[in-house]
Amino acid sequence: IKKMANHDTKIKILEFVQNPGETVFIPGGWWHAVLNLDDTIAVTQNFCSRRNFLKVWRSSRKSRKKMSVKWLKKLKKYYLELAEMAENANMEDGFEMYQRKNKKNKKNC
Repeated sequence: IKKMANHDTKIKILEFVQNPGETVFIPGGWWHAVLNLDDTIAVTQNFCSRRNFLKVWRSSRKSRKKMSVKWLKKLKKYYLELAEMAENANMEDGFEMYQRKNKKNKKNC
């Protein structure tokens, strides 16, 4: 991260020590690194709700395509409304979830 900050003046580094009993909140999408100075317990969650679903979907389908294919299958089974939102976003954006099959490569996705 420090190397990136040296090349991009828009990147600001916040460096601090978290003391026992203190809590730190890192907003979603923020790059971060942690060095634990002692035994530590961390609670982390990549959070997706109906409110931020489309933002998370568009990011995930681009960066983690295979996982997104599996996720969409589960959405179709358990959360049809969200699956429809995902498929509508794909159509609006011209995004193809599945690569077309060809004779050389029969893999899907």
